[in-house]
Amino acid sequence: PTMQTLINYLRERDLLLLLDNCEHLQEACAQLVAAILETCPAIFVLATSREPLGVPGEQLWPVPTFAVPAVSIGLEVETLLSYDAVHLFVERARMHRPTFELRSDNAAQVAEICRRLNGIPLAIELAAARVRMMEVDEILVRLSNCLRLLASTSALAPPRQQTLRALVDWSYDMLSPAEQ
Repeated sequence: PTMQTLINYLRERDLLLLLDNCEHLQEACAQLVAAILETCPAIFVLATSREPLGVPGEQLWPVPTFAVPAVSIGLEVETLLSYDAVHLFVERARMHRPTFELRSDNAAQVAEICRRLNGIPLAIELAAARVRMMEVDEILVRLSNCLRLLASTSALAPPRQQTLRALVDWSYDMLSPAEQ
């Protein structure tokens, strides 16, 4: 069986095993992690999930959204860069346009983008990727329909990760009727 083969392989290893997006197969991931931790003493597991796996010894590390500058905050570049949301936007924007800089003439727009996206890292990364083909003020204007603008350009991403709208729909569908 596949699980036994994996456990046999891992049993003598000393490593960190990373499992990402476990909420997609939560029960199967929980069973796998429990079996590995029971039989492989030198294996550590880092699992990302929107829900706890519920395995013995599990430690939860919630990942909150990033702080965003208040509307009343001064728009000085150095002040804005101290906010994780703005810093992430600038860092990711530079990946798509290496000459991108946070300046006094675009600082207000970048801060507003981060506010409109509620400090959500995935949304900020998707918005920052748009600097490759748009100016910051154009991104801000188009955020009025942000669920369509914030789409991944990766054809390899599963459908639920290609647009923010698909992610929201998929997450909503995962909820019970009472939670919806």
